[in-house]
Amino acid sequence: RRWDLCDFADQRKGTSLTDAEMPDGLRPLLVHHRVCPFVPLSPSWDEFVKRLSKNMRTNVGRRRRQVAKQFRAEYDLADAATLPAAMEELFRLHNARWRRRGVAGAFAGARMQAFHHEVAGKFLARGWLRLHRLRLDGETRAAFYCFQVGRRVYYYLSGFDLAFGKYSIGNVLMAQAIERAIADGATEFDLLRGDETYKFAWKAEERETLRLILGRPALRSSVALSAHRLERFLEHKGLAIQRRLWGRQKDKAADKAAGAATNVESADA
Repeated sequence: RRWDLCDFADQRKGTSLTDAEMPDGLRPLLVHHRVCPFVPLSPSWDEFVKRLSKNMRTNVGRRRRQVAKQFRAEYDLADAATLPAAMEELFRLHNARWRRRGVAGAFAGARMQAFHHEVAGKFLARGWLRLHRLRLDGETRAAFYCFQVGRRVYYYLSGFDLAFGKYSIGNVLMAQAIERAIADGATEFDLLRGDETYKFAWKAEERETLRLILGRPALRSSVALSAHRLERFLEHKGLAIQRRLWGRQKDKAADKAAGAATNVESADA
């Protein structure tokens, strides 16, 4: 009797919670929550590249060659010796991007940074951490904060030096991260939540998460659940219109993003 609604957000389809038969009396509301794009990976980098659009293949290849020609380019993964400095570089690059927009980055504040230092260290010890760096002439100019568990790599957050944006170093390091994921035997590169255009330039596919809301047989619960149903109905109608418009332009937009050398940092919120 102490609760009116239970709200379980971002549930993957097919889990025990979303597929469970509810006990008598509970009133479930199961609705679409978010779009979560992911990139299916091929057995080799060469095979993967063939799946990309012509514009994207050209852009990635040209930018990688350009970076290699203009700078002493080095790619590495943070290890126990380099991790503390690599995390600080990630914080600096990521936060600088967002300060320019007038908002705090995801790593703002000493407590948040301390938390990620601890998590990254423990994930590294378990073999899960994939913190990629692109170093140009000895300086880190881009960083990708990823995790790998089993055969799935999760892209979490990134940062890159705005002064090098014309070289599309975000796309360059993204390509490196995907190539390394394939070499490590991964079959999926998960881009997490959000349907930003750049993700589909990499031939991402969509999966959705669900939101499970449970009510109980009580007046306040019934009223709250009805309000949620109305909210979800209006949201669904808005998404339907958005998806109809987006569906007509998705391929064109993804192709344009590839040709325009979009940087992945644009999605970090």
